[in-house]
Amino acid sequence: MKRVCFVTELLFAETRNLKQIRELLDQLMAEGPVECWFYKCCRPFAVQALETIMEIRKERPDAELAVVDVVDPLETETENMVWSEQEECDFFPAGTVDRFITAPVFAGKAGKNGQFVSTRWRKVNKWVWEQCDYIAAYYYDDFLQDIAQRIKRTTEKKQIELVHFYSKETEALIKKKAKCLEGEDSILYNRRLKGDTFKEMAENMHAPLPSLMSHTHKAIGKLYNLTVAELRRQGKLYSSPFSP
Repeated sequence: MKRVCFVTELLFAETRNLKQIRELLDQLMAEGPVECWFYKCCRPFAVQALETIMEIRKERPDAELAVVDVVDPLETETENMVWSEQEECDFFPAGTVDRFITAPVFAGKAGKNGQFVSTRWRKVNKWVWEQCDYIAAYYYDDFLQDIAQRIKRTTEKKQIELVHFYSKETEALIKKKAKCLEGEDSILYNRRLKGDTFKEMAENMHAPLPSLMSHTHKAIGKLYNLTVAELRRQGKLYSSPFSP
């Protein structure tokens, strides 16, 4: 039995991912049963994975390819959980989930208090990654995504195989669009890209740390939007077949 999860922080996905997802699942199924683990199915990359799973099941009804939905016990009363309602709550089309698994309750306030949404999300995701043999991750280093480093640390520490989804053409596009950033946006972005910490930047630029971090994130957001707009113009953006 092989377990794989599909990870991203990007709010878009490229259509080219579908082919690579299919290749990965075909490869794993050739070795035996496969479980695909999700903590909700709300990001486009996860939806791409689910679309591919459904296509394989339609083509091969006997395929040993299961969908596992991980449920957060701080969000759901698992003892009273209604299968169909939980599928809908976690953004799965009806009848696609084969098994629900409850995530553990973690130590610390953030692990036990549902008000710490962002930290809780990270903890559950990290736990899901650690249960898997493969992490299929869709990210671009030039967007300075924190998730990339967290995935790399997890795969190296736990000896999990990382399958990195990306396009060299899109990578080049991001670098090209980064040159469109002007003034302080360009300075802040390139300092972060070079590896400067926010603290180092604040000290060197004599700027308040909170405002500098906010300005940097806005600059990265501009780059993100420029890239997405161009991918849309080129017809390379994925559109979910499950949208209403």
